[in-house]
Amino acid sequence: MSVALGQAQRQLMAQPEPRPANRESGPRPRRSWLATFKPPSPACSLALSLGLCLAIVGCGPSGEQKRQTALEQQRQQQLARQGLENCRRDQARLKALLLAIERQQDQLRQLQTAQYQGTSQPQPPDPALAARFSREDQELDELRYRERLQAWQMAEQRAYGHWLEAQASQREQLRRESQSLSSQLRRLNPALFKSSSDVQIDPNAVKRASRCEPADFGLSAKDKGDQMGQ
Repeated sequence: MSVALGQAQRQLMAQPEPRPANRESGPRPRRSWLATFKPPSPACSLALSLGLCLAIVGCGPSGEQKRQTALEQQRQQQLARQGLENCRRDQARLKALLLAIERQQDQLRQLQTAQYQGTSQPQPPDPALAARFSREDQELDELRYRERLQAWQMAEQRAYGHWLEAQASQREQLRRESQSLSSQLRRLNPALFKSSSDVQIDPNAVKRASRCEPADFGLSAKDKGDQMGQ
C-alpha cells in the first residue's frame, strides 16, 4: 500500500505547472483554481484506488477476528455456566449412585474372600473305650464309623457344590447391578470415566463433580454467587 501511494505522489509532482500569462498582453481574467486543476493520470488514480482498497481490506479481518474471538469466549463461558448448573442439579443423584457402587464393591470383595464352612467330620471310635468290648463289637463300631464318614463326605460334596452355585449366582447378580449402576452414572456424567470404553471411574473427576466449584469449570468465585442466586 505504501509503495502505491508513493508512486501516486511522484506522478503528481512530475506534472508541469501552468505557465504565467504574458504581462504585456493586458489584464488577464481571474480564473478559478478548478480551471487550473488537472486530474491525475490513470496510473495515479489506479494507485490511489489500490492503496485505499488495501487499507480497507487490511483493517477488515482484524475487526472480524476480534468479533469472532469475543463470540467464542462468550460461548465458552455460557457452556461453563451450564456445566456448573448441571453439576449442582445432579449432585444428589451422583452421590447416591456413587454410594450404591461403593456398597456393591464391598459386597463383591466379601464374596471373593468368603470361604466354605462345612459340618464337622464324624469322629472315629475311641481306642480306650473300644478296648472294653469284644473284637466283634470293635469291628462293628469301625464299620459304622466308615459308613458315617462316607455319608458325611457325600453330603459335604453336595453342600459344597450348592455353595459354589450360590457364589456364582451372587457374583452374576453383582455384575448385572454393577453394569446398571455404571450405565446410569455414565448417562449422568460421562466425564467421570477415564474413557468412553473404560469402566474405571476417575477419582479426580469424582472429586470435581462432588464439590461443584466454579474454578473447576474455569469460572470465577463471582459466578458462584450468580449461580446460587438464579
